[in-house]
Amino acid sequence: MMKKHYFNTPYNEYVRLREQQGYTNKFEIAELMGISTSEVDTLKDLYEYEVWKYEKEHCNKTEDVVNHPSHYETGKFECFDIMREIFGDEAVMNFCICNAFKYVYRHKNKNGLEDLQKSIWYLKKYEEINKELNPLKGE
Repeated sequence: MMKKHYFNTPYNEYVRLREQQGYTNKFEIAELMGISTSEVDTLKDLYEYEVWKYEKEHCNKTEDVVNHPSHYETGKFECFDIMREIFGDEAVMNFCICNAFKYVYRHKNKNGLEDLQKSIWYLKKYEEINKELNPLKGE
């Protein structure tokens, strides 16, 4: 659990007792801290909220780094779709071939299988655009 650093505060002491010392009984914590059990309940609520927030932000992400990386999404559209609108299909198809080559070229020295999957993704995007432009050719 990633904790906020509330130096020299009851919250920081509560987190220390709970995470480092293993205390969970509110009566023991209240006695050790010299506070009331209702104050311990308040600290526990804050602690549980911080745990929940941390887990929501860091633990539940199942990002698809190959097909839909979050760093290429802004609002309703992915970067790739905007590129097609701005640069046109032919330029984006050439971009796909270059990127596929780049990922194959570097895969042994960087991300291994993930880079090969990205290369395949770009080749499939090339094929998808090509089929849209030439539905009967299947080139």
